[in-house]
Amino acid sequence: MAIIDKLRLLSIIIIDGTMKLIIVRWFETKYKRVKQVNEQVKPVPLEETDALLKEVEFVHYVFFGQSMHSLAGSTDLYFEPHLHVSVNVLEHEQKKLLKKITIKSLSEQTIPIKLITGTFVSESKNNYVFISPTHDAIFLLNEKNLYLTSGMVKGEPLSQYGVLPPENLKQLHDGMIPLCPLGKGNVGAVFSLETVLAPYETVDAYTWILKTNTQIEEKLLQKNQDMKYRLAFSEKK
Repeated sequence: MAIIDKLRLLSIIIIDGTMKLIIVRWFETKYKRVKQVNEQVKPVPLEETDALLKEVEFVHYVFFGQSMHSLAGSTDLYFEPHLHVSVNVLEHEQKKLLKKITIKSLSEQTIPIKLITGTFVSESKNNYVFISPTHDAIFLLNEKNLYLTSGMVKGEPLSQYGVLPPENLKQLHDGMIPLCPLGKGNVGAVFSLETVLAPYETVDAYTWILKTNTQIEEKLLQKNQDMKYRLAFSEKK
């Protein structure tokens, strides 16, 4: 059964928030095959990075000191006197987008940070978004394509995740993402990567989107696993 059929079935039998969580765990796939890839990622010129972004909005915010700060509009941002953040596209193809967000502390104090990422496909009443906690990933589905979005920081996976309308993302002033594991319509995938920066520490976070035209999730899960292992390997070098 294709994922679109599974999600349509789920949308019919959901009763309340508790039932959602039970259904989500029933729906998660059991594929755990792993293949390590030792390729090095290389930056991609910014002018070549618009293909997938024409289909998907991929936005990032950094939350620290009780405030949300957008990372849009520049690849190099300073939030004096606390942080310096740079955003780079490492890979971009028709079915893959990988970003590296480098966050450097400018402070003598430790700084808890949350990198909050939102992924939104074109508005449609037939959009579905589904969280898979087992795979630390979120699926997005429209009438044509299936997408997967995820990320990692310091080798750690997603900390929070939820399904939200795009206008609600900017309202996360406390840095907390409401838990909603499944949504339909004009909604998107939102997750956070969280860590604590030591004084003057620099960390690299990675976020990505993967795409398939088949609406079958197994290939995306394998590519997601490959991405995690490849990035973990490159971080150790």
